[in-house]
Amino acid sequence: MNNNENINWREIVAGFSSYEGTLGNFCNSNHITKSQFYYYKKKLNNENNNYSPL
Repeated sequence: MNNNENINWREIVAGFSSYEGTLGNFCNSNHITKSQFYYYKKKLNNENNNYSPL
């Protein structure tokens, strides 16, 4: 998973909640860095918090 545009970050971040290992192992198995994981986790949380239905 080298190209950020091809990664479903919402799916990756959600997948960690059911992973039974360390974040480092999870990131290695998904070919991402911990920095990428934290960045997109924060970005997705901010998007969810800024959503206001009409």
